[in-house]
Order: sequence, then structure tokens, then C-alpha cells
Amino acid sequence: MWLKIFPDCFIDGQGLTRFKVISEYIISIVFLGAIAKLYFERDYINQFLYKIMIAAMVVTILSEMSFTLYTDVYGLMNFIGHIFKIIAYYLVYWGIFLYGINAPYEMIFKELSEREKKLKSTHQELLNIIEFLPDATFVIDADKKVIAWNRAIEEMTGLKKEDILGKGDSMYSVPFYGEKRLMLVDYLFQDDQETDSEFENQYDLVERKGNTLFAESFRPSIFGGKGACIWTKASPLFDGEGSFIGAIESIRDITKRKQAEEKLKALSTLDGLTGIVNRRYFEEYFDREWMRSVRTGKPLSVIMCDIDYFKYYNDTYGHLKGDECLRRVAEALQKAVNRAGDLVARFGGEEFIVVLPETDLEGAVKVAELLRDKVESLKIEHEKSLVSNYLTISLGVATAVPSREDAARELISSADAALYQAKEEGRNRVSFINL
Repeated sequence: MWLKIFPDCFIDGQGLTRFKVISEYIISIVFLGAIAKLYFERDYINQFLYKIMIAAMVVTILSEMSFTLYTDVYGLMNFIGHIFKIIAYYLVYWGIFLYGINAPYEMIFKELSEREKKLKSTHQELLNIIEFLPDATFVIDADKKVIAWNRAIEEMTGLKKEDILGKGDSMYSVPFYGEKRLMLVDYLFQDDQETDSEFENQYDLVERKGNTLFAESFRPSIFGGKGACIWTKASPLFDGEGSFIGAIESIRDITKRKQAEEKLKALSTLDGLTGIVNRRYFEEYFDREWMRSVRTGKPLSVIMCDIDYFKYYNDTYGHLKGDECLRRVAEALQKAVNRAGDLVARFGGEEFIVVLPETDLEGAVKVAELLRDKVESLKIEHEKSLVSNYLTISLGVATAVPSREDAARELISSADAALYQAKEEGRNRVSFINL
């Protein structure tokens, strides 16, 4: 104004000049245009910020209109105009600075919170799915600590999830082996070459499809120590970025399937008289168990059984009674040896043989004593026996931890030698040899 370029805007005692009044109207019209634009785009604007900005512009227009009415610098309308201006500035400050700065952080924290809730919800849903899977299933993290242990595996192992969750150091293998050993899932933490050579020696049937391992084997400690044949599958787990975060193993009891397969196979190898498997099937089965024991390093036991003075029984009661006697003895032996993986076979004549995988000498002797007691408790009269008034059996037990250098038939010969020793010592007893 001191350059005399800008027109006068206020005349004391008269108020604003025409130029200033027109200017105030133009400013108000501009704000009305801005209000109209915000209104038409309100669906794309934050509603709180939209209302604040509308209010700020309306108050600004009222301020401009108040200025057109004042005639005294210290007059009421000038005061009201400046009050409206202060309110408008505060609304702008509140909407743009306070809300504009805080809202993004609040949105970020809200989004993070929602994502965290979704992740927890998804994690819980996955745990629920695992919990109700029909196959026994457990999950370990990258540190090999158990993070999931479902109902089916609780029933299989007798171990509750409360007692295993969070534990590592291969504790999850104890319910399966009775000791800490590598499970199939552990081989996912090793390189392929090392994995193939090791787990093929530990499992009967193995297969690899991509990153997933499949295998079949016998686990002696599950189902209360009865053991079971199992099919197992182990797969690695990765996060969204492809980083390895753990692994999952599912285990299925296939004992009945295996038994059915063995029965079908045994139809051609059953002993026609007693109904149990014959010597041919025994030899095939024994060779498989021998090789499996070589791989696992677990003991293998054999029990040879012979009916005491059976020739005298046949001569006294006749061959028909002799055949019935053989059937009853075979049935008693079969019922007494009921652990999955064990086998009773007719070896020839009045001799029977029992195979006990993963059984040490002490356990095999206990089984032999049980067999002896079961036969004697049949109370089959044998008046020509020199050791009892009833039919009895003598048993020889031999146990070995097979190696590739050992001869499989040496274990059978040792059991036969132990049987001969039992006969020499008076019959109706158990003798044993530990190789």
C-alpha cells in the first residue's frame, strides 16, 4: 500500500471499501465452491476430516461476511469476524495437523493389531484342524520343540499334550521307541544325501516325494507297549517368504492292514494241520526281520519249542489224538504271542518256532516261560510222559544283535542247541543262549 499500488480497503467511520467488500465475497464464493467439491467427493474422504473441513470453511465464510459489516476497527463485527477466523484456524489445525498426523499412525497400529488378531485366529484354526485329524500328528518348530500334539497321538502314545508341548531334544520320540531316537521328521533337518542313507537303514519302506518323506516301520512302545506297524509322513513347513520354520509328522496305525496282508500271503504258507504258518513262511519272515535288525541295531530273539515225549503220546493215544494235540498246542502258543510283529510257526513234526523282533534275552525268556506255562495249563493228559502227568514242552531261547557279518542261521542253530540243553536238563523247562 505504501507503493500506492494496492487500493484502499478500509475507511475509518465508513467501513470496508467496495474493492475489499467484493474481495470478501469472492473469497466466500471460492470457499463455497470448495465446499461443493468436498460434498461431491465425500465418499472418498475420511468422514471425520470431511466434517471438520466443511465446518472450517463455513466458519471462514461467516468471518468474511462479518468483516464486510464492520465500520470501526474496534467494533463488534470486526471482533466477531476475528473470533470466527480463530475458530476456523483451530478447526483446520485440529483436522489437518492433529488428526492428519495421528490418524495414519492410529491406522497403522489398528491394521497391525487386526493382522495380529487374524494371524492368531489363523494359527488357532490350524491347531484346531490338526487337533481333529484322524492320523496321529505332531508339529515341531525350527528349534525342534513341539508346538502341536493332537488327540490321535495322545491315544497312540498315552502322552498328553500338556506334558510334551514346548519340549525338544527329541523327547517326542520316547513314546515311540522307549528312548530318544531320530524320528522321520528329524531327517528333514539334514541334507538329502545324509537323510537317504540314514533313514533307509531305520525304516522298512521309504519313499521321498519332493520335500516330503514317507516310511513304514514297527514301533514297539506305542499303545501301552503292545507296539504297532505304522505308516508315517513328514513334511517341512515354510512361512510366506519361503523360510523353513518347522516340520509336521503324521502317523497312521497300519497294523491291521499289515496283518491282513500277512494273512493273505500266509494262505499259501499255512500249515495244513495246525493253521499257523509253516516253515517256508517262517524262513522268509525271519530273513526280513534279520535284515531289519541289522539296520536298526535292535536285538532279535528266537524260541524253539518241542513237545516232550510226543512219540510216546502218539503211540499211546493214536495219531488222531496226536493231531488234535498239535492243534491245541499251536493255538495256545499263538494266543500267548500276540504282540504285533511277533510270529509263531510250525517248524516241523512236533517242533514250533517263535520270532520276537526287538526283544532282548530277558524279554524272550519271559515269553518262553509264558509259553511253557500256557501249554502245561491245557491239562492234556500224557500218562507216558516221564516229567508230568500232562503234556509239556521244552524251549530253547537264543538272542542276537545282528550285524552284516553274522549268519542268520546261526541264531536258529543256537536256539536249537538251547532246546537240546533243556531236554538234557530234564525237559519241561527253558534254556537260553545269548550270542
